[in-house]
Amino acid sequence: MDVRSLELEWRSQVWSIISNHSVLACEAVYLVQQFCWGETKRLSLKNIRKGCCLAKGAQCPFGYGKKKSQPAPSSPPSPPSINPKETFIQSTFMHFDKTENERRFSEIVKNVLERVRESLKKRVHLNIDNENINCSEGHVKCDEYVAVDGFHLLLIEETNGEPAVYTISSELNKNDGAVEAALLDAFSRHSHHDLTRYASEDAEKAVGFIRKLSTKELTRLRRRKPKKSAAIFSPIELDLIDQSILEYRSFTEPEDYRGLEKLNAKSVMKSIIADKISFVLYWSNGNSVSQHVFYLWSKSAEVLKKRYPNVSFGALPCHQETRICDNFDITTFEMRTIIAYKSGRRYSSTSKIGNLWYYVDWASLVLTGGLIELKEEEDVKKAKKGTIKQFSKIVSSLTIGFFDSEDCEEYQNYTEVATILKGRYYLCYFIKKGSSPTLMTIRPTEKLKRIDFKNAFKVQDLAHFISVSSFPSVLDISDGFTPGLLQRSDQLLTFIITAKTSTAAYSSWCQRNPAYLCTKIIKEQCEALKEVMRNLRIEEDAFNLLLLKKNKVYATLIKEPFDERQLQNQIEAFAKSKPTGEIKENAVYPFRYLQLSKINRIFGYQETILLPEPKLVKSYTSEDGISEVRRKDTGGCPFMKAQAQNNFKDEL
Repeated sequence: MDVRSLELEWRSQVWSIISNHSVLACEAVYLVQQFCWGETKRLSLKNIRKGCCLAKGAQCPFGYGKKKSQPAPSSPPSPPSINPKETFIQSTFMHFDKTENERRFSEIVKNVLERVRESLKKRVHLNIDNENINCSEGHVKCDEYVAVDGFHLLLIEETNGEPAVYTISSELNKNDGAVEAALLDAFSRHSHHDLTRYASEDAEKAVGFIRKLSTKELTRLRRRKPKKSAAIFSPIELDLIDQSILEYRSFTEPEDYRGLEKLNAKSVMKSIIADKISFVLYWSNGNSVSQHVFYLWSKSAEVLKKRYPNVSFGALPCHQETRICDNFDITTFEMRTIIAYKSGRRYSSTSKIGNLWYYVDWASLVLTGGLIELKEEEDVKKAKKGTIKQFSKIVSSLTIGFFDSEDCEEYQNYTEVATILKGRYYLCYFIKKGSSPTLMTIRPTEKLKRIDFKNAFKVQDLAHFISVSSFPSVLDISDGFTPGLLQRSDQLLTFIITAKTSTAAYSSWCQRNPAYLCTKIIKEQCEALKEVMRNLRIEEDAFNLLLLKKNKVYATLIKEPFDERQLQNQIEAFAKSKPTGEIKENAVYPFRYLQLSKINRIFGYQETILLPEPKLVKSYTSEDGISEVRRKDTGGCPFMKAQAQNNFKDEL
């Protein structure tokens, strides 16, 4: 073998090591010159690897460079920045899914994010405080980032108080490895370390695509945002439980599966791969919120099992089946999520927490497939009165579509919307030959009992119509309300009544004034009314009409009965008068006591102290007075740190 052939062989072997074991190229060239050039006895791959490892020292994957007979010497003194210091990154993953594929991609991102957080915390002492937000569920933070199409955004907080916004493409990131590579790339831009070095084997072989939105793109994205609307909550989501209060409670009920099937590793796989829909809750007795969800889900299963005896409603205890939960990457958040499976895939899920009837309604709507077919004219007549065969109660609102056939474009778009809103709205359809496409929302308990859809049958317009027309004109909050719902309106109107009070004029006025979020409290049904009034600093019997305009409180006693004109005059008088009170920024939102009362009624009374909602305050400097931007430039050197501090003081 000639010298040229030997050289080519050496290069091939060395580059193989470089690609497999992260050997630096400059070290490889040095090794070829020092160990291999002209010395045939060292041409073996083992010797080349040994030489490369000696250059890399303790990082050698084969263990060369260490004396087995003697213990490794202690590390010499090193600069302060040589070891990873505990650091923090605050991020938010926001997604709005319009198709089933987008929803699956969002689940992949959430699962990969959780694994990345745990890995970086152990290996780099990097704590990523991440929050997952599903914008289809009406989160307040979604108001700032609303797009016509679906989106997947990663927001990472920066020192200037404004988040860096990245978009993650579901089309370009096809697998878990690509998603992980994309996330590590984004987090590396906000860390002192190159985090891509800590990628898993799958991520090392994949190329991740993530792009930071420009200022122009952000401006265009934010211009699209609509005004805040509480109508984003569906009729079955108006009185959900405040999960933050549950976290402060202890759970004392004995473990009772009631109507649920207790699942194990074998039976849960059977449920998941079944051709028909099955429901699974992964829960743990070490998580208070998860225990409360398990209690409600077990009681709901007693009702559901009677309606659907052939459907599997189960729960898998992760504190007993730890291996299967670890294999499924079940996070703390998912231990409060009920998942519907069909043919081995996630069909639907809910992480919201309500009373047992919320879970009954949600599961029943999921089992309908999103759309309820009305087969006879008689079914249509009953539906217009609020009665649907699959449900035993009169529903507060339902939407009916009339179509010529299931092949028309209007029906196909309606079906697509039903897939997106599955498990949230009562959506029906009736096929009648020769009929033109028509859509209407029926509200049996309202004065305005029917609202017609008048736009083109486009997906976005259909979804908006269904959500807005299904929202009640007056919301009863006597027994609580969904967290964040009341805060979505800057003008909250509350009418405090008795069970015999007529609300016809009040309801009619509210229908004509959608800028106000109208609510009512029935005294006989509200145990926490005194506590609410005490925190509003209002005498309970002295007022019956409240207006909360941002943090200003206006109150009056309006004489009953009254008509719409008298109510309008009183609302206008509020604008000219001084507020009765004010809700302080560091005070508990007074109406949260309604939520606390609801929780105590469902689970039993426990002494719970409500705390003000936390507010994030960003500091431009650390405790020692050095800005975070300047801290990165000092490299951990105490002399440079002192110089930077002096320069910072000079700037001030």
